Amino acid sequence: MSDDRPGREEEEQAEALARALDGESAVPGVPRDALGVAGLLRLSQAGELDEARQESVLERVMSMVPLPEGSSAPQRSPWLRWLVPAGGLAAAAALVLVLVLPAGPEATELPRPDAALLRHQAEAASGSATAARRLHAGMQRYRRDMLARLEERYARGR
Repeated sequence: MSDDRPGREEEEQAEALARALDGESAVPGVPRDALGVAGLLRLSQAGELDEARQESVLERVMSMVPLPEGSSAPQRSPWLRWLVPAGGLAAAAALVLVLVLPAGPEATELPRPDAALLRHQAEAASGSATAARRLHAGMQRYRRDMLARLEERYARGR
């Protein structure tokens, strides 16, 4: 089993790099390449490198990286450039289907309660027994009207 812990020299370099990145000037022992990479990362996060410049730097860095024998530099998959247009076409097709296909049966307009029924409800809220009886009779009429409309609608829909 190998020992993956950093050695004393690596720890010193990491500390020096951290101090340099925190803004200390003239920090001895900072690996120049590590400081350069950290600077590029900082610039790219701050949005100071445009996309073309980022691609240029990436190509140059990848050309310097030694690759194992028999392997090649990673390539972007050609299907990725078709993924966004294909997704857009699928979304457009779904939208067309939603707009063109019928949504289902049309809604049935239910009868609205009349003013007398609403007045009976307000009176019944006061606790009067007479008002409660009037409300009950009014609700029976209203339910009959509503059920008759629904029955008519579903008889037509068959």
